[in-house]
Amino acid sequence: MSEGLHLANLTEQLEKIKKVVQTCKEVDERVKQLCLPTEADAAASPGAGCSNRVPTEGLVGYLAGSFAEGQWKDEYLGVNATVTSGELASTEGTDNGGVRFKGRGSWAEWPVSKQGENQPYYFANNGFTLMATVTI
Repeated sequence: MSEGLHLANLTEQLEKIKKVVQTCKEVDERVKQLCLPTEADAAASPGAGCSNRVPTEGLVGYLAGSFAEGQWKDEYLGVNATVTSGELASTEGTDNGGVRFKGRGSWAEWPVSKQGENQPYYFANNGFTLMATVTI
């Protein structure tokens, strides 16, 4: 390992960081509009109404409607998931359909812990929250 002073122009990285922060804010706002049904809601009418909002604090991954060629895009611009035997599940008029898994042997892998020695996602070694919209 060589020691010394290294100079680098960080303008490009700063722009990437700004884009990620802006995207996270936008995704947080979309996620806050989603809700989790209560037991009473589910009993009254499955899929109808809800009174619990999805929390965004600690949310580091959101896999929703961006899916193509076996890659399920993390809306927070983090690590994409790889899907086997799945297809985009459309929800009329929205982009939050998620993925529909097609039978036995269907699965998704969110490989945050497989990023090598330079682990950019340190939270993968700790507690974190991942939200995914799926149809089984």
